[in-house]
Amino acid sequence: MVKHKIFKYFLLEFVKFFLLISLSLSILIWMTQAARLLELITEYGNPVSIYLKYILLIYPKVYENIFILCFSISMFFLINKLEESNELNIYWLSGISKKSIIKFSIKIGALMIVIYILISAFIAPWTSSKSRAVLAQSKFSLINSLVKENNFNSPLKDLTIYVNKNDNKGNLENVFIYEKTRTIIAKTGEILSNDKGSYLKLFNGITHEKNNENINVINFESTIFDFSKYQMQNVTHPKFSERST
Repeated sequence: MVKHKIFKYFLLEFVKFFLLISLSLSILIWMTQAARLLELITEYGNPVSIYLKYILLIYPKVYENIFILCFSISMFFLINKLEESNELNIYWLSGISKKSIIKFSIKIGALMIVIYILISAFIAPWTSSKSRAVLAQSKFSLINSLVKENNFNSPLKDLTIYVNKNDNKGNLENVFIYEKTRTIIAKTGEILSNDKGSYLKLFNGITHEKNNENINVINFESTIFDFSKYQMQNVTHPKFSERST
């Protein structure tokens, strides 16, 4: 009866240490990443709701990365605490051998490994995939990743867009668009959105389109470029860590 109480106390103390260390460390790392990812709002123009969903979904991945480390640290601090407070001597006087403590610690370790496998094999991949899907479904993320200023942007397969100036209000200057068979150069442009999707309206430009061995040149005063037919590259092929076990 006494042994059961002692082992129960040992387990409870370990759980306290593990929760304190793992939650403190994971939340610290998570908040650091959340601060770094504020660019989803400031640069990509995503609403706060999308940002909050995304950072909440990446937490299991953060927790997975520090899980084993926190187990080792917690066990070290627990043994150190029991030794400094002479509680281990009480264990020996109660008839509990060192082998019994080691065996019980191994059982705790085995349980923690099972929990870790559940997190790393099922929970973390699922939430990681969902987090990227949240961004992929955001019109703001797609549009603003396409029209970042002074940068060749290729978030869509087989499509590259360069914008010299973007006032972050939907007005663009010096737009260059490259596809497999054509290029479009326009002096100005603007972003248009409706229920079906988002488009670029281009003004005062020229189109070079390859047709077999010939290149057709077309001047235009205004034209609509629809990129809804393209797919985001970051969701076409999920990362290995995001696939189901």
